[in-house]
Amino acid sequence: MTRGRKALRTATRAAAFTGVAVAVPLAGSAGIAHAAVESGADIHTAVRSAGLAPVTKTTPAADNIYVVKRGDTLSGIAAAHHVNGGWQALWKLNRKVVGANPDLIIPNQRLRLTASATKEAKSTATKKAKPTVKTAPQASQSGSDPKVVKTVSGLASYFGDSSEYQPMACGGNSRNITKGVALWKIPCGTKIRITSKETGKSVIAPVADRGPASWTGVAIDLLPDTWDALGVSRGQGKQKVTYEILGN
Repeated sequence: MTRGRKALRTATRAAAFTGVAVAVPLAGSAGIAHAAVESGADIHTAVRSAGLAPVTKTTPAADNIYVVKRGDTLSGIAAAHHVNGGWQALWKLNRKVVGANPDLIIPNQRLRLTASATKEAKSTATKKAKPTVKTAPQASQSGSDPKVVKTVSGLASYFGDSSEYQPMACGGNSRNITKGVALWKIPCGTKIRITSKETGKSVIAPVADRGPASWTGVAIDLLPDTWDALGVSRGQGKQKVTYEILGN
């Protein structure tokens, strides 16, 4: 009788430890289970060998509970469920269940994973990183655009063939100065912004010479590179423009 009770207690403890609930109808059957457990077999083998029937299915585990399966290891479970701190943290959290040896986990043991670590890992894995776009600070209107002192509209003419030597009033000659404009009374080097009324293109060039001749009816002369920047053929010779005298 004493042996039967001891066997019954052994089978019950093993069942409770592994999360398997069994119905034990006979002390003899419990004795068979006790012998199976004592010999090193797991509780499932013991239950089957004793002819014991598992009780109805247990309630499904919560999100932060993992039921150990055959072949599982703490390190594998920790990695699969992204447990912060790895298998060591998982072992410490479930030390009362696992025991002193982290390598000896038994199928159907119920391990806590800590919901906070799991949720954090899921959100990190599913969240797509958004590219960070940095917008360069824009310069102020006053700092980026020079002050317009005067605006004039009229005809511009092409002049200054680099194949011919023509001295410039502000220094240099047509062979080495190819970008600039010719205007009367405007100091040499003053920046002029020219906008073509035909193409809408603009260019800024310095005053490099004096002109144009009054009899031509032209408001401003443009050196080759300045003319080309406006997108008009040199053969056209003249075009309507607006030019602005820029200050500091």
